Amino acid sequence: MIMAQGSGKQDHGAGHREAGFCFLTLIVKMINIGSMVNEMEYNFTAPVLQTETGLVKHYFPIPDDIGEELWNTGVRRVIATLNGREYRRALSGTGDGGRCLIVGEPLLKEIGARLNDMVDVTLRADPEPDSVDICEEFAAVLEQDEDAAQRFYSMTSGMQRSLILYVTTAKREETRIKRSLELAYKLRTYTLSGDRPE
Repeated sequence: MIMAQGSGKQDHGAGHREAGFCFLTLIVKMINIGSMVNEMEYNFTAPVLQTETGLVKHYFPIPDDIGEELWNTGVRRVIATLNGREYRRALSGTGDGGRCLIVGEPLLKEIGARLNDMVDVTLRADPEPDSVDICEEFAAVLEQDEDAAQRFYSMTSGMQRSLILYVTTAKREETRIKRSLELAYKLRTYTLSGDRPE
């Protein structure tokens, strides 16, 4: 404890100032670390793998050191460049402590990759992790359905992505349009799977 010179009294104010300074220094260091990681790019090659159980999903494993560094610094969503094409993706777990990027067949087709192919990957932290990419078909439907749009945009970004994924996993444009209309109706009428009947 710091003692004031020439007095037997404890200088509590000095102690609080010192603690406050240490706390401020810690915050600054955390911000600097976060900024450094967000500005870094990680380059590697990864194979296209497939989960053995559950829904059929393809994924790219992320090297342990890169996945750990991103995760430990609070990064949950990344900008991923795959064979030269850029996508927004979430960091997912592999079940054994590792990290990966889950992708669908339409994306693999876009980058010209198949199961077990090696893909050039570049990762960097997403500077706008809450942003949601809306496909053209669903965006067009929402523009014409004010009630559905109002409810959709009031949802969390995670829920929005889940709904959009239902549309974008369709390979044919006609199917994406059909699913977009279906979702808009369910949004407007509160008949999504998680909605409770009144």
